[in-house]
Amino acid sequence: MVEIGNAVNFRTASSYLSAKALFSLSLIVATTIPFVAGGMQWVIGKTPVFPLEAIIGFLAGLHVPLTVYLLFDRNIRHMMRQRPVALIFIPIFIFAACFLIYFSMFESRANNIASPLVYFSIFVLSWNIWHFGKQNIGVYSFFRRAQDQSGMLPVEKKLILVGSVLGVMTTFGLAGEQYIKQFAANVNFDILINIYKYVELFGSFFSMYTTCDRSMLLCL
Repeated sequence: MVEIGNAVNFRTASSYLSAKALFSLSLIVATTIPFVAGGMQWVIGKTPVFPLEAIIGFLAGLHVPLTVYLLFDRNIRHMMRQRPVALIFIPIFIFAACFLIYFSMFESRANNIASPLVYFSIFVLSWNIWHFGKQNIGVYSFFRRAQDQSGMLPVEKKLILVGSVLGVMTTFGLAGEQYIKQFAANVNFDILINIYKYVELFGSFFSMYTTCDRSMLLCL
């Protein structure tokens, strides 16, 4: 595999930064910005610079349709033909099922009693957070290669996985109340809300702890 950093030779905007240093700095900045923006929103109730929030949301959503380019890669197409169930039929099934669940509850949504849709939305968001968290394994692997370091240590991988699990535990705090208001405002969710108060508190505390550990790993 081609060494990251040696693959592209170019002069950066600052002649003091090598390609490797620029790549590493980009990873650190990209990892830090969402936490900084989220912290500001938590402290003052809103992000001080709206375009920043919009840009983060845009980039977060943009990577999904951009994966279409994979269909134009000969090797990817060959892989899909070799594993049609996992890479073609299951994704299509999941996509269709999501649409079916949403549109089949049109009347319940209109009456604000679509409680299954609340649980489904929380599940989908939890899965997205888990997916995002596990991506950090690949990101950190690239970072280590850019620094000419060995492969990821087992403890580092475990810390990232634990952080991903704890991040999932904060899902309800991120959008639970919004989903209730949007889909089932006329349904009582007091038990669910009370449970998540404790789950979210635990998850938030240890997510901050593992985030600090991960930031320290990046700086080593």
